[in-house]
Amino acid sequence: MVRERSAPFLQGAAARAGLAATIARTIATTMPRTHLFAIVLAIAGCDSSSSPPLDAAAPLDARTIDAAPLDAAPLDAAPLDASTLDATTPTGTRYGMPQHVGTLPATGLPEVSGIVASRAHSGIFWVENDSGNPADIFAIDASGALVATIHLDGATNSDWEDIAIDARAGVEELYVADVGDNAARESDGASGRARVSLYRLPEPDVTAGDATVTPERFDFSYPTRPYDCEALFVDHRSGDVYFVMKESSPAEVFVARAPLDASATAVLTHVGTIDFTIATAADMSTDGARIVVRGYSSVRVYPVAVGGDVATAFSSEFLTARSGASAEAVAFEHDGFGLYNVPEGNAARLFYIPSE
Repeated sequence: MVRERSAPFLQGAAARAGLAATIARTIATTMPRTHLFAIVLAIAGCDSSSSPPLDAAAPLDARTIDAAPLDAAPLDAAPLDASTLDATTPTGTRYGMPQHVGTLPATGLPEVSGIVASRAHSGIFWVENDSGNPADIFAIDASGALVATIHLDGATNSDWEDIAIDARAGVEELYVADVGDNAARESDGASGRARVSLYRLPEPDVTAGDATVTPERFDFSYPTRPYDCEALFVDHRSGDVYFVMKESSPAEVFVARAPLDASATAVLTHVGTIDFTIATAADMSTDGARIVVRGYSSVRVYPVAVGGDVATAFSSEFLTARSGASAEAVAFEHDGFGLYNVPEGNAARLFYIPSE
């Protein structure tokens, strides 16, 4: 039955409906549509008691609402995809909303291109600057504050694009990836670097403060043509180092098998492809059970089967995590599957994507 309403009520309802529309436009990008519609009905004074539930098959889940304080910057420029809120891997891990947890220094880190969690110091991360900057790596804490600066004596920052760590027991060595090649990307491999390099050093003791170390250098070439690479990680089960190309789609994947040899330039081995465009960073979780690859506005996490190889993992079902603000670098947290992301630029904001 339709209920009769008085003229004053109808006038008030019209005003409330206008207010509801304004509020709806303001929060439309931060709340599921079913929740938003319920709010509009309440403000407008509409009676929905005789209507069926908005979504009887899908009970509301508080985890789909961002519990963190809203940040003025957009969390993700890409359109919302339901899989970014509720996607699950075969083992059930899922990711929450990105949280702004810290800010890097206003000077000294103008172009962070890689980040990795320390294995020796919980809550510490190692970062590096992109090309043209000093040959330094930096230890920061989970709020983005600078803890120590380590100078790599004898190293050259031609185009540093990622930083990785070998987390095997008793190893704990950092790899600084001088692997970027804009000329290769711009020429589709017709020109570019004859070799790319990795610098390896034992993870420094950050409690000792700033220091200078002399790293080992390993040189590599590709089997057919130069590539632009920005994503690299170490397999914590074997010590193999994987290179994920940036400019190819699908992205080509190469590997340097352990143990590495510093005496000559080694030719990388092609192991497969990954359906990913513009890969800018990668990492493997400490337990070797997950690999993350990120682009400027996308993050994918691939489960690694027990005893499985990386190439198989890249062809398996993956989890899409909401990426946060456009960023270039990504790392798993020290002892879990949560993700830390950071973009380039001075005073860059550090984002954490929690696993649930």
